Amino acid sequence: MIVFIALVASACESYAAATELGPEALKETLDKLAPPQSEHGFTIPFKEARSFPFRRYPKNFEGKVYAAADGQLAIVYSFPSSYRIIISGDQIELIYDDGETRDLSGEAGLHVFTDLLKWDTEAISQNWPTSSVNEQDGRYYVTLVPIDSTLAKSIKELSFQFDDQRVFSVSIKQRDGVGRKYEFGPAVPMDLGDPEIREVFSR
Repeated sequence: MIVFIALVASACESYAAATELGPEALKETLDKLAPPQSEHGFTIPFKEARSFPFRRYPKNFEGKVYAAADGQLAIVYSFPSSYRIIISGDQIELIYDDGETRDLSGEAGLHVFTDLLKWDTEAISQNWPTSSVNEQDGRYYVTLVPIDSTLAKSIKELSFQFDDQRVFSVSIKQRDGVGRKYEFGPAVPMDLGDPEIREVFSR
């Protein structure tokens, strides 16, 4: 399944104040928020602001997430430079415009995206059991804290902001002081006849 698309906001209405959730309750909540499946998949535009302890201003990136119906995922950056991250099963590959590739399958942080983009509620609830749900000014916030030792070494917490019945933003706080905030546009059904789609997933 795909996380960055329309969500059922009514599933969160009972959380008027911050509510702590255990693993089972978290999985139940995520299952209620599970987005609908698509026959062909979706493309979702995004902007990323990446902050560093040694930089006064964040570094900005832009791109699209391509989520195919067969489970393949592609995170394609178009600004300020072009490269792709292809996720297929447990395999994660970085592909530069010049054709150079890197195997990123061992990067714990990227597996977070695998779980989220596929909306793997079992993996999320097991690796991120400490969580809270909060409603404020018509927006819903979910905060997740990792328990998996590998994830916890690099990631302090992960938070979602739900707006207009969809995930509006995702923020990641890393242990090294680096912060990443992703803002997502609306999902667009994938056109399988578009040559761009074939190019995105090509090796």
